[in-house]
Amino acid sequence: MRSDQVKPWLDVKVPVWEGPEPYFKIPEECAKYIPGKKQPYRVVPDDKSYPVHALAESHDSMVAVYPEAISVSTPGGQRYRFEGWAAFTIAIGGVLAAVHTLIFLSYDNVGRVNLPVIVIALVSGPIFALCARWMYRLLEHTPPERPILFNRKTRQVHYFVPHNPPFWKFWKPIPTELRSHGWDDMRLRCYKTHHATGVTVREVFNLLMLWGQEDGDPQVLDDFGAVGFVDTYSDAKIFSLWEHIRRYMEEGGPPIPPGEKLRKPGNKNKPLEFPPDILAAAGGPPLSREEVERLAGTASA
Repeated sequence: MRSDQVKPWLDVKVPVWEGPEPYFKIPEECAKYIPGKKQPYRVVPDDKSYPVHALAESHDSMVAVYPEAISVSTPGGQRYRFEGWAAFTIAIGGVLAAVHTLIFLSYDNVGRVNLPVIVIALVSGPIFALCARWMYRLLEHTPPERPILFNRKTRQVHYFVPHNPPFWKFWKPIPTELRSHGWDDMRLRCYKTHHATGVTVREVFNLLMLWGQEDGDPQVLDDFGAVGFVDTYSDAKIFSLWEHIRRYMEEGGPPIPPGEKLRKPGNKNKPLEFPPDILAAAGGPPLSREEVERLAGTASA
């Protein structure tokens, strides 16, 4: 199919990259966390005036709009929360099984103490209880989003790094880490992996922002962050999301695509909040949902 015949929603302007990472030297401690390791599927040109997609759409990824910035979602959300509650349920089941064993299976058929069974129950029960406690804390303190803020005035990118609660010292607070990097120093990569579903194998695409060392070699990868969502079977949607971000940052594009709305919170937990200095640089607190709908032309009459 010729390029002029490509359907607009599939029209990714960045060609497939057939080769190793062209710029960064990726340390092994970083490589193990990058989907696709050191082999990018697409390498976005460093020139950010280069369009990456024919369309600019958010695909339900817009979290907030500020006077001078926008924030976009990151991978995770609903699916992660479902899997977390499933793991919590399994852990509670393990606790109940241990209690059942101690009550009903501590003696054999002739009334003798079944010591191995008792030992197993006494060891496994507390472990399952700690797992359940850890998973519950993780779920109850998981914010609705871990937003990435793009400030086109300061040309800075700010995002939160997720951390898990301590497993043994379960009373300690869960740390929250905020990182900030320059928009102009960022390089963008798309990585493709294959995931088995039990029935078939599907392609999975991740869009990552990469930064080199600020106080050392800029070609040594120092930090990275995923943006948007995990795309399956095609990377067209995440590139149309990035095209919206690119146009906003580079061309004075609209903060939210016309006809779209802000993403609904993933849960009712307390959201993450950017510190006052970052909010001040963004022009103040985020616009209300009603103000954003008026900008996008989706407000009800």
